[in-house]
Amino acid sequence: MDWILDVLKDYWLLFVVGIVLLLVVQMLFKAIFKIALVAVIIGFVMIFVFNKTPEEVLNSGKQALQMAEGVFASTVQPLLEKEIAGAAISFQPDGSYELKTANTRIVGKKGEPTCTIYYGDSSYTANVSELSAAVQQVIAAGQKQ
Repeated sequence: MDWILDVLKDYWLLFVVGIVLLLVVQMLFKAIFKIALVAVIIGFVMIFVFNKTPEEVLNSGKQALQMAEGVFASTVQPLLEKEIAGAAISFQPDGSYELKTANTRIVGKKGEPTCTIYYGDSSYTANVSELSAAVQQVIAAGQKQ
């Protein structure tokens, strides 16, 4: 029993890191399990209460996703492209750039696949390839200058 206490005294930091890591992994699995459980419950309700087939449930999920993409393409994307058209971009000697609009700021570095998008008080990390074509064109045009 004394050897266990001696090991804990010698490696207390490793023990604490292990416990913290265990708690984080547990929280992640709980979150994933809850999301999966909600999806399964919604599927069962649609199948047994609304007499839908599993294929109809999957198709309705795909249709909802397509509708969301359509709403984005018809409303949000034109507003973003209009705002990006008037954006000011500045490049630093170290290869970093900053694209500023009235509401948004995109910061990145030439050659790196990710950039940081600041909107209001929030910041998001995104892949440059996932940005709209308008943003990529503005960055590319600024890099050529």
